Amino acid sequence: MNIEIIWNNFLEKIKERISPLSYDTWFKDTKLYKLDKNTAIIIVPMILHKKHLEENYLDEIEEIFNSITGTNFNFQFKLENEITEDTLEEKIIDETESIGVPHQTSSSANLNSEYTFDSFIVGDLLLLRRERWLKNLVKLIILCFYTERVDLVKRI
Repeated sequence: MNIEIIWNNFLEKIKERISPLSYDTWFKDTKLYKLDKNTAIIIVPMILHKKHLEENYLDEIEEIFNSITGTNFNFQFKLENEITEDTLEEKIIDETESIGVPHQTSSSANLNSEYTFDSFIVGDLLLLRRERWLKNLVKLIILCFYTERVDLVKRI
């Protein structure tokens, strides 16, 4: 079935269930954008519509939509600009996949297996620095503790 036909059927049925004012306010400017696996994406005009439809009409939307399609769908309410952002991201991903960087294993990419993140970034020099830093930290803690005790003894 065509998305437009499904959505028009849905709108006719929801119009019968709710007041004309509610229909004009919440459903008139909505569109079914996409059916993807078990998700129906509905375009709404404003964030207020998104929130209100999710909180107040979701059960009715699911019931009517599922009776028309015979399938249980999850619903996402999106603004028009969210749709264009998503499609741009998908387009960029599709284009990069079509350009493609071939996947290579380390041996086929002429990489030396000895050089890993741990051996390169966390090498011997860094370990020595960490050790020195920890020793200095311990000294500082002891010094602070000692001076704190001296201050306490002076107060007594």
